Amino acid sequence: GFLLSPSGGVDIGRGGVTVRLPFWFLSLGAAAAFLVVVEPRVFPILVRKATSMLKGVGSEAMPRFGFGLLAEGLAWTSFAWILLGLSQVAAVRAIGVEAASDVWPAVIASVALATVAGFAVPISPGGLGVREWVLWTALGASIDQDLAVVAALVLRLVWFVGEASAAAAVFLIRPPAGAAYTHPRDARPQTS
Repeated sequence: GFLLSPSGGVDIGRGGVTVRLPFWFLSLGAAAAFLVVVEPRVFPILVRKATSMLKGVGSEAMPRFGFGLLAEGLAWTSFAWILLGLSQVAAVRAIGVEAASDVWPAVIASVALATVAGFAVPISPGGLGVREWVLWTALGASIDQDLAVVAALVLRLVWFVGEASAAAAVFLIRPPAGAAYTHPRDARPQTS
């Protein structure tokens, strides 16, 4: 079996022998599996198999991309994950814990692991509970366990308030009811 360890890894054992795998090692394995699926030569094959079961969906519906677009997407996604992790660093510092910059990578990785775990458990809406448990367990390797619980809950509250504020702002600037949307590339230039 396996068990998340508060010391920063996963304990895997059988027959009295236990091996501790650090979180970064598990992250590399998950990243490698993900990269195989989205690799530009593999992805079209998987999409073709998935869409073959759908009526009326032909090959024109399949997205086309190469290594350049994949690299750009991975760079932007990595930047976004780092920003999400830095929000946890800010939450840790906000509750009075002086998080030295050498623990920031572990904190950022903890947020990434917790977020993915929250999506991976289908019975938990929005990862509620699962995400926080994984986050405070992983954070417990870098900061005090009790403060890790508080930091995980503070982060959930801050993200909720941020998302609710963004939704309210978008709601307030929405176009009038019945207004048709025209994509900029389809708009006709105004003639005078």
